[in-house]
Amino acid sequence: VEVSSYTLASASGPCGASVRVRLAARDPTGRASVGALTGQVKMCRFAWPVLTLSFSVVAVLHPDQPCGCASLHNARGRNLMFERGFDAARAHRAPDDLEERLATPPRRRDRDELTKPVLAELRRSIRAHRVAAPLLELQRALEHEGWVLVYEGRIYVKEGFGEHSKHPAHLFMVKEAVDLVGLPNALYAFGASTMGPHGCGELQNPLIFGINKQVGYEQCGALMPNTYFGGGNMSSWASESTRAAVDWVPFQNRSATAFYRGTLNKHSMPGWNDHKSCTEFAYGNYARIHAFAAARRAPDRVDAACTSDDCKHDVTCTVRCPVPPPSCVGLVEDFNSGLRVGEDVAGETVGLDTFRRHKYLLNLPGGKSGSYSKNINHLWRTEAVVLQWVAPFVEWYFPAMRDFENHVVVAQHSIETIVAALEQHPETAEAIGRAG
Repeated sequence: VEVSSYTLASASGPCGASVRVRLAARDPTGRASVGALTGQVKMCRFAWPVLTLSFSVVAVLHPDQPCGCASLHNARGRNLMFERGFDAARAHRAPDDLEERLATPPRRRDRDELTKPVLAELRRSIRAHRVAAPLLELQRALEHEGWVLVYEGRIYVKEGFGEHSKHPAHLFMVKEAVDLVGLPNALYAFGASTMGPHGCGELQNPLIFGINKQVGYEQCGALMPNTYFGGGNMSSWASESTRAAVDWVPFQNRSATAFYRGTLNKHSMPGWNDHKSCTEFAYGNYARIHAFAAARRAPDRVDAACTSDDCKHDVTCTVRCPVPPPSCVGLVEDFNSGLRVGEDVAGETVGLDTFRRHKYLLNLPGGKSGSYSKNINHLWRTEAVVLQWVAPFVEWYFPAMRDFENHVVVAQHSIETIVAALEQHPETAEAIGRAG
């Protein structure tokens, strides 16, 4: 199969002279070459690596079945968003065996124990996609606008790849990985959509590596690290962790409230009343408004508030972050959770040092679409207990997460009880924070 010539460029600058590259496709066992793709490319002056894929079979946490086409682009995915988002959050309560779970501090798993379920899910998701014959899969990947080729320590991308806001950080991340540990040659299709990959192999789409799956593991594609870890700069990420260690506050000296600061999405909220737009855009606001309501009800347990720049340049402004009219009308009855439309839920804007002074830190779904929030990347290194709000989205490391071991799942009707119980078991709470 011949691939037409490509003009390639890096995300950070021009590339060097044009060279001929031959890509050989092999079967998953690596025993035999089954074809090759050739084309004219430009060699970039950067050292970029790529994630290695393994097709070995191991025990997995999720059913080894075809991934189907679950995403917010179809009815199946939207139904999952309701079931695992709105409905699950509304129903969530503290477990009946809460005291038993907290009686003994959890054992901290080592690196191998944490890595095993992550790799198992990676391999399962590759099998679930039902990858095409190697040469056809290679061709599909090259036809995808987000393809990334790593060859002999250098990276090649299609011209315009770096124009997407998240793509340069992804390239920076893989460059850092090759510099730190070294990675082999490969080609893959990368997708940075907030909703995650969509489509299936049988629909002529390649296996796409994304940074999240919004409706859960059934979504097609495979997961790789989120570009918001240090903006892709792993050295910077390590430096931030070092700075956090310098400004350390002992767990027992921290505030005992569950802390959160974040914004509300104010774009087109009155129009989020049909099934499609409700699932695509509204869950982030739903979760955040419910957290603000919990703070109103139990201020001694929850300190959650909205940050907004609406009044930054207006001295006459008195309501900095008003509760908007409810979205998903006729679909979600408790959207505003008893808060009045126009009620001010604003709080002070604070720095990361304030987060490090709390025992419990809330992570809420992203305000844009109710998917992942980059806020969580900063929470893990605080050694506070990360309180993960009920949501269906998953990221690459989520298979290693266990409730009441390295985080705790909460929602409006459970957070007060759970925080109170954690306060009664300080050794367990501190152990959960360290494990995160």
